[in-house]
Amino acid sequence: MLFLFALVALCVMLFLIGVGVVVAAVAALCLGVLILLGIISSSACMGVIRHRFSAGLRALHYQIFAVLMIPAGIGSVWLARALFDLPYRLRDVLWMGSLAGLCGGLLLAFVFDRIAVTIYRRMLDQKAPAVIDVR
Repeated sequence: MLFLFALVALCVMLFLIGVGVVVAAVAALCLGVLILLGIISSSACMGVIRHRFSAGLRALHYQIFAVLMIPAGIGSVWLARALFDLPYRLRDVLWMGSLAGLCGGLLLAFVFDRIAVTIYRRMLDQKAPAVIDVR
């Protein structure tokens, strides 16, 4: 009975190690793509030029949203072409989808940025010490 429990535990551990290796490989691949595209270095330059870490983080945020939404825009235009029988060629689908995805990603990044700034400002206001007026 103890041997069976040890065998099941070993199988679970090996499975989790395999999942961890796959997750690490995907994370390394994503980081490599971001470095290859110059997103991380340009965000770091933005932070250094403005002398603020938050400026670099905001630039990274906008660039990642813009790049990630390009395939979604291409897929949306391709799906619209297929559903509505539009006479677009593949080249048209690619450039229109890229432009739509880029604009949508920047708009989405702007919305998330405004939400984050609003939440941050409200948290600062709540943590401010109360002023007691003693007269």
